Amino acid sequence: MKINVKSNAVFKPVHRSKHRYVIMKGSAGSGKSVDTSQQYILRLLADRGRNLLCIRKAEVTNRDSTYSELVKAINIMGLNKYFIPTTNPLRIRCVNGNSILFRGMNTEK
Repeated sequence: MKINVKSNAVFKPVHRSKHRYVIMKGSAGSGKSVDTSQQYILRLLADRGRNLLCIRKAEVTNRDSTYSELVKAINIMGLNKYFIPTTNPLRIRCVNGNSILFRGMNTEK
C-alpha cells in the first residue's frame, strides 16, 4: 500500500513522543494541523482499538475545522477505501472498527 505522507521534519520528535500531552508550536500555516491529522489517520489505520474524540466548544464548528481537515488528510494520503466519513452523525469510521467522533461541549450560562 502506497501512502502519501508529507510530514514536516520539525514535528518528528512529536511522532516519537510517549508523553501523555504534547504541545505543538508554530505560526499559522506551519503545518501543525496537517501533520497532526495525517499522524492520527495513520495511527487509527494501524492500531485496532484506538479511537479519537474531537471536541470543540460548539459541535457545529467541527464540520468546517477538525472533520474537514481529517477528511482532507485521508484524501491526500489516498486512504479513501479505508475510511467512511458521515455527516449525520459527524463521524469517520475506519474499516478496522476504529472511529473518529466529533462532539461539542455542553456549556451552561
